[in-house]
Amino acid sequence: GADSEAGGRARASDGRAAERERERGSKRLTVGGREVCTLEEAAALGGLRELAYEQHGCRFLQEALEHAPAKALGQLLEPLLPELPRLMVDPFANYLVQKMAHYASTEQQLLMVQAIAPSLPEIALN
Repeated sequence: GADSEAGGRARASDGRAAERERERGSKRLTVGGREVCTLEEAAALGGLRELAYEQHGCRFLQEALEHAPAKALGQLLEPLLPELPRLMVDPFANYLVQKMAHYASTEQQLLMVQAIAPSLPEIALN
C-alpha cells in the first residue's frame, strides 16, 4: 500500500542522488590543482576564469547563477569582466556569458557592454 509506495519513491530518490554523486565524482572541479566544491572556494582561489573555460567548470558556474543569481553574479562579474570578449567566443564559456547577461541588473549589463564594446568587430566575426 502507501508504505511500499513511499519506500519506492525514497529508493528512487536515493538512486538519483547516488547517480548525481557519481557524476560529480567523475567530474571533479579543480582550481590550480585543488578540488573546489563551491563558488566561494573557486573565487577564494582566484579560479573563476579557469573554470569558465572548462566544460564542467562552466556548467558549475551556470548552475551557481541559476540557484542564487544575485550572489553568484556579484562574485563572477568583477573577475570575468575583462575576460568577456574571449569568453563570448569560447565554445563553453559563451553560455556562461549569456546567463550572466540574463540575470544581470541593468547597471551590470551596461558594465558588460562597456567591457565588450572595443572587441565587437572580432566577436561579430567569430
